[in-house]
Amino acid sequence: MKAARLYGPNDIRIMDVETPKPGPHDLLCRVVRAGICGTDYSIYSGEFSGVKDGSVKFPLTPGHEWSGLVERAGTGVAGFHGGPGLRASVASSSWRAAGLWKREHTSSLCAVTGSMRA
Repeated sequence: MKAARLYGPNDIRIMDVETPKPGPHDLLCRVVRAGICGTDYSIYSGEFSGVKDGSVKFPLTPGHEWSGLVERAGTGVAGFHGGPGLRASVASSSWRAAGLWKREHTSSLCAVTGSMRA
């Protein structure tokens, strides 16, 4: 799959990365649209304090505000009724790169809705 990876200030690369495997409590989603928040931009520009003091570790995948389509559900996902192609959206500061949604960390911030098929 493709991912935008930030290797340092003003150094973003579109590259092929391995598709993550969902754990038992995860949904694997195909990201269709991703937003870039102010913090993402300040990390990219190098103005974020964590970039300046070295606490931000590169490379990283920005874009924790996204929407997309569910591809697979882990075997332990409860309360998920539907299959591949359902819409999902996340706006969270707790995320795992490349659209792997960790249910126990973001349950109040994720919505899986509708029946739109890919």
